[in-house]
Amino acid sequence: MIVTEDFGGSVPEARRQQAAWTKYIDFSKIKAFVNIAISPGVEWGARNIVLSAGLGGMRPNIAVLGFYNFDVSLTPISLIS
Repeated sequence: MIVTEDFGGSVPEARRQQAAWTKYIDFSKIKAFVNIAISPGVEWGARNIVLSAGLGGMRPNIAVLGFYNFDVSLTPISLIS
């Protein structure tokens, strides 16, 4: 998942990531599908990855996501005013 506001500028990076992950899958001889999402936020990117998994008989309904450092990107908000 690539998190950025500049969709057009991140397309080359998405292509590089797609090629790198495909090469890794071929090298490791595992069965997997690569799905790269470009989104303005982690929430939307995760939603797009999960929604695109499990479409049809060939696509498994499992999505593997890495961990993000939310401490840097999120600012705490008070739930009680």
